[in-house]
Amino acid sequence: MNKGFGEDQRVTILLAEHRSGTTLLREDLKQSSQLHVLDEVFVEYRDVPQNYFHFLVQKVAKVPLLAVPSIDNRRHLFNDYVAHLQSLHGRGASLLLDVKYSHAHALNKINHRPLDSPLFLNLCKEHGFRFIHLQRKNLLQTLVSLRVAIKNDSFRTRERRQVADPTIAIDSRSIVEELQKREQEVRLFRDWLDGYPHVLDITYEEMTSAATGLRPNVLEMVLEFLELPPRQPAVPRREKLGLPMDQVIENYDEICDALAGTRYEWMVNG
Repeated sequence: MNKGFGEDQRVTILLAEHRSGTTLLREDLKQSSQLHVLDEVFVEYRDVPQNYFHFLVQKVAKVPLLAVPSIDNRRHLFNDYVAHLQSLHGRGASLLLDVKYSHAHALNKINHRPLDSPLFLNLCKEHGFRFIHLQRKNLLQTLVSLRVAIKNDSFRTRERRQVADPTIAIDSRSIVEELQKREQEVRLFRDWLDGYPHVLDITYEEMTSAATGLRPNVLEMVLEFLELPPRQPAVPRREKLGLPMDQVIENYDEICDALAGTRYEWMVNG
């Protein structure tokens, strides 16, 4: 491990699948003045300094060979990018980066094998960065929430009426396979983080409350992990996108039948 880099640069990765509650946690953590919280930095090119691809375009313009995805180039870009983020917020600043599962592969090198740990995760671990691994047990809710959000191009809202069409149809023939793939993806990331000492695992279900939003005891645990002063949740509860699943899934009965007798059966009522 590059101990000097890890000690000087306090970085935490908020790692999760889409629709797992990262916005709720991230927005609350923005109220901690000692922590600089960055939204999804690997999402796609955006003309903002903290966006990785904005940074990458500028670097490659100066040194075109950095576009070659060799491990040396990727490592160089990673180190320079984190240093760049620190320069935006001050040397030694504590940073939290929101990184989704699919985005974690943004730094993979040539000939990266599909089941190998993403290079991004490996580099973070080399430098001693912390991970908050946020997972949602109800994979069907994750799938439904994501598809409604994509359909309406609306990923968060305070009022349900702002969602133009909250209903979707799901292929009942492939739903079990789809949930299996999502389950395997979560298991892969758990395996890749297994044995690493600086990981806080949280589930969406334990983090959230229908009455209060972010649970105070979970926030306390997160703040302690980040070595930040304790406080009460600061962000008001956000309205979830959409309605209960029996009102969102147009072919709800078909999905119930398809999942009956499987380990996913409970998810239709979750």
